[in-house]
Amino acid sequence: MNADGTSQTNLTDYPGGNDADPAWSPDGTRIAFVSGRAQHYTDVYVMGADGTGQIRLTESPGLDSGPAWSPDGSRIAFVSEREGALNPEIYVMNADGTGQTNLANNSRFDQHPTWSPGGSQIAFASGDLAGNPEIYVMNADGTGQTNLTDNPAFDADPAWSPDGQHRLDFSLVAAWPCGAGRVMRITADIDFSRSRGIFDCRGLTQMPESGFALQDRLQLLHHQLL
Repeated sequence: MNADGTSQTNLTDYPGGNDADPAWSPDGTRIAFVSGRAQHYTDVYVMGADGTGQIRLTESPGLDSGPAWSPDGSRIAFVSEREGALNPEIYVMNADGTGQTNLANNSRFDQHPTWSPGGSQIAFASGDLAGNPEIYVMNADGTGQTNLTDNPAFDADPAWSPDGQHRLDFSLVAAWPCGAGRVMRITADIDFSRSRGIFDCRGLTQMPESGFALQDRLQLLHHQLL
């Protein structure tokens, strides 16, 4: 559809396909997406921007989801459960589906791969069976995996600043001070020495101003409560 919501068009039009997770290629000519049309599990597909030329890129005995294009459009990162439903991993493949490689290759739950603007790094969320995902970053070949947040809250959905040099945004679901499941948006320096965030304490009519510090690797400083 257009940016104003007009001219909504069904691009996939596959009965029972359960198509989801659309992602535009950087040049705007292709769309990667996820579909369960071929089997019980979902796979990554790609099509032209007009819906033509739909091609299945992955075929694994587990759920494949969350496709993310590299900035140059040559590769697609995605999440795969082919190693087991309790061990989703970050994979990368060429844009034609070849060269599928497990980048994260760990025993944690890995989700939400996001390429840096230069394409040299991938930020992602990774957690354990206890359900405490953290924000990690790794090189595009899977090396140098580094835990950036390391705190007891739920961190997910990383997003790079446009220049990839100064900030990395992510969501943090906090358990304090306004109850479990409250959402905080963090903006952190790329060296992860400082960050700022805003709590959305939903359901409260008045929010007092307050600041606090978390003793973690991000040294989260001065959070302003709405």
